[in-house]
Amino acid sequence: GKVWVVNQFFANCPVCLKQNSDDLIALYKEFGSNPDFQMVSISVDPERDTVEFLADYAAAVGAEAKNWWFVRGEKEEVYRFLTEQMKYAPIVERPEADGAQRFAHDFGIQVYGQGRRLVRQRDLVSAKSFGDEYHARSLKELKERIALRLETPLPPRGESGESGENVVETEE
Repeated sequence: GKVWVVNQFFANCPVCLKQNSDDLIALYKEFGSNPDFQMVSISVDPERDTVEFLADYAAAVGAEAKNWWFVRGEKEEVYRFLTEQMKYAPIVERPEADGAQRFAHDFGIQVYGQGRRLVRQRDLVSAKSFGDEYHARSLKELKERIALRLETPLPPRGESGESGENVVETEE
């Protein structure tokens, strides 16, 4: 029943760390206090993005466990989920590369409304390449879509299943 924002990243990527994180932090600062808002960041590098590393990353961006989760899991399963279920572009790993070049992945930030329905996706990293004005307009549109979905009455809440941690490791 929540409005949630999802993105994929890897914590060793300077682009993910700076450019995408800035936009995600802006969304979190604006909507994070709303109990009907949730953020989920999914690692595309589960081998290096350990639970401990993601916990440090979460602390560095000011994420609270109750509404911004950092998720990792078995790589093939995560990749399949991101492409088949979330409809992200396929992830390409370049084992010989390091840093920002190690993974080619989609920088899109997805917004889901109640009922797990995708209502908007925007790549704000690419929007920056078109200039500050275009980026600001794209971020504003994303914020407006989130605000609109949060104004919609939500279905009754069931058990939340919250564990109190914002780093989640899926089981194989």
